[in-house]
Amino acid sequence: MPIVDVERLKRSGQKFASGFTPGQKVISVLGIAGLVLATTMFMKWSSAPSYSPLFSNLSGKDASDVTSALDSMGVKYQLADGGNTVLVPQSSLYKARVALSGKGLPANTDGYALLDKMGITTSEFEQNVTYQRAVQTELAKTIEAIHGVTAATVNLALPSSDPFVSADGQKATASVQVDTGGVRLGTEEVQSIVHLVSSSVKDLAPDGVSVTDTSGNLLYAPGSDAAFATTQNLSRTLAYDDSVKTQIEAMLAQSLGPGHASVVVNADVDYSKGETDTTTQTPVVGKDGKQSVTGAHDQQTTFKGPGTSAVGVLGPTGTPGAAAANQDYNQTDNQRNYAVNSTTSKIEIPGFAIKRLSVSAAIDDHAVTRAQLANYQSLIAAAAGIDPKRNDELVVQRVAMDKQTVALAQQHFNAAAHPASAASPLDLMGIVRYLATLLIVALVLFLAWRSIKRAQVGFAPMRVPLDYAALEAAGHGTFFAGELGSALGGELPAGSARALEPARSSVHQDVVDLIERQPEDVAQTLRSWLADRRD
Repeated sequence: MPIVDVERLKRSGQKFASGFTPGQKVISVLGIAGLVLATTMFMKWSSAPSYSPLFSNLSGKDASDVTSALDSMGVKYQLADGGNTVLVPQSSLYKARVALSGKGLPANTDGYALLDKMGITTSEFEQNVTYQRAVQTELAKTIEAIHGVTAATVNLALPSSDPFVSADGQKATASVQVDTGGVRLGTEEVQSIVHLVSSSVKDLAPDGVSVTDTSGNLLYAPGSDAAFATTQNLSRTLAYDDSVKTQIEAMLAQSLGPGHASVVVNADVDYSKGETDTTTQTPVVGKDGKQSVTGAHDQQTTFKGPGTSAVGVLGPTGTPGAAAANQDYNQTDNQRNYAVNSTTSKIEIPGFAIKRLSVSAAIDDHAVTRAQLANYQSLIAAAAGIDPKRNDELVVQRVAMDKQTVALAQQHFNAAAHPASAASPLDLMGIVRYLATLLIVALVLFLAWRSIKRAQVGFAPMRVPLDYAALEAAGHGTFFAGELGSALGGELPAGSARALEPARSSVHQDVVDLIERQPEDVAQTLRSWLADRRD
């Protein structure tokens, strides 16, 4: 007996297929085809390589040389930005870059390697130009490493270093062009590019750097530091306001629930910097409780002089008087040096100081009573850091809030508290694809199951002659005489009990298949035969 009965499997398949209606067969075939197509597309998409830029901002000749080298290496590639950018699979990126660098490709990105190609006969002018080209290329590479910059070009204008040429009034300048793929760089990114270039070139100040993008937008011009500083200060102030607002609203949400309070913070910040020197002197007190004296002495000055002239009456008739006695002058100076401790402190004033703070809070009148309002006002004042000495202002009022706004705020709060439950659009699309695939598979299985059930209970009446006489007339009476005669328990017609040779007859398998396909009909026929014989 063979291990696999092919004929039996074939008949089972035909039996399974016969249970489907034409419409069900079409739907099943379409579902299976769609499932296979979706699986194939998903596998192709998931197995597709991820391409990354190998080189950007290439000239036409360099792009041609690079692609030719990649073809010879058998590395797949794609072109972007009109052929100026070459993309290769991420798995082959670094290997291809090293291999091409060994071949000297691309030629215009050698950087400081250009200095290695100069000979001893190179003139001073060629040396200066080559050095400038190398610096420009290295700066362009560094700028391209900044996130958001796909390509960069740097041009330097350096003053002459010849001692016999006057360079008075000449300053180094630089112009930078960046390609951001249509995305405008932020203030911090532009500032980083400006200071990176100015710090890499001798005697180049930030005011001598200009930055533009490939769309012609001026991102930085000389003299823009003040504007950048103002923009930065505004960003820092807004960040501080948002931080204080978030803290207060989070505190109120824990007590009142999300959406029942709205807070606005407005801070006046001083960004000026400075230094303050303070000297403090304290007396040194001895054990006797008196201030210590480091030095003391008395100085006495004595002056002795003759007396005044005689006193008399002036005139021709005057009389002289007696002479006055000698006069002495004494002076005493007392000098005391008291001991003191002197401390000098230097205080740096930071570039961030709150000059005045204004906070206003609107609380839902359904969540807070008037009696509770004072308590919440104290909490908000402490959380915001209200200082009466700065003339800070705090206003807290009960207002009627919109119910839809409160409900929307509660949804945002729940999404922020449970970020795992908030799926991104990409995740949602993936879930939809998986659900659709499972739905198609479930639909196919359901149709198959329903078809099988219908095949089991809904077969048409037997169209084969099951009556014994009809079977005997057709030449099948011998089988029934030998196989079923004893089971029927009755007398068979004369001449019908002949020996049966199962090995040489194919009727046995046909009857077995008939019983497997229509067991209930066969049983009903046998019962009818038994009933007829009882009569």
